[in-house]
Amino acid sequence: MAQPNDPPPSGLIESVFNALRPMEYDRSSQAFDDGGDLYYLMVQKRSGGKEYEGEWIHATDAEGPHNPRGLIPKLTYAMIHNGEYDDGIIRYDSKEYKIRLARDASGAHIAEAVEV
Repeated sequence: MAQPNDPPPSGLIESVFNALRPMEYDRSSQAFDDGGDLYYLMVQKRSGGKEYEGEWIHATDAEGPHNPRGLIPKLTYAMIHNGEYDDGIIRYDSKEYKIRLARDASGAHIAEAVEV
């Protein structure tokens, strides 16, 4: 059996970045908090893309019940909240990042910031 390698980053569009940026962080839920509404990053088929191309959207659990949902680690929140967007790349703390759907040590899906 082939051994899996790292999952690919999915595209984060500027409108999603801009919508999430002003939100607070809910540490216990690992989510963006917009006045008590919890938003997660979820993967969907890229609009206008091929069937295997994914992109990130932001949604509540009720809005995206079938989409793979990534919990938001503190680094992912910090880089969106404090970073700068540039054509799919987020610059934060003198580094460049993209986001991929991965699993943490417990097996939970996370929206993981990866340096590019």
